[in-house]
Amino acid sequence: MRSVPPASGSGPSTGAILLFLFAWPFFVLYWWANPDARPQWVRQLIELVKTFPKLSAGIGIAVGLGLVIGGLANNPSENFPASIAGVVAVAVCGGLLWWQLARERAAAAAQIAARADAQHAAYLRGEDFGIYGTNDLPEL
Repeated sequence: MRSVPPASGSGPSTGAILLFLFAWPFFVLYWWANPDARPQWVRQLIELVKTFPKLSAGIGIAVGLGLVIGGLANNPSENFPASIAGVVAVAVCGGLLWWQLARERAAAAAQIAARADAQHAAYLRGEDFGIYGTNDLPEL
């Protein structure tokens, strides 16, 4: 029986996979310390996350759920690392989304408190804004 030679470029070699697994933290640290050395796709990804943080967290949650479901649906004993990675992605992205929403709620509450303080100060000065709150918000 003749053996079929493997197709060239059939996938990454074991060495490339191990290099990626062990080297990516060093690249991240290097790019963190030297922002000008980042590749264009890394800069674009960072800008996308900064521009749309809630959307990015939602996409991370969706990808994590996909990893969890895919890992559990396709032979869970072999795909356990994918399921764990999915759970971690869902937890991290869910926490970031919760933190972003909490910041937005705190900013809205601070805005309401600032308006109440401005109305109280206007009331103490005897202005109509302090009583009815219908005038434009004065400079704080």
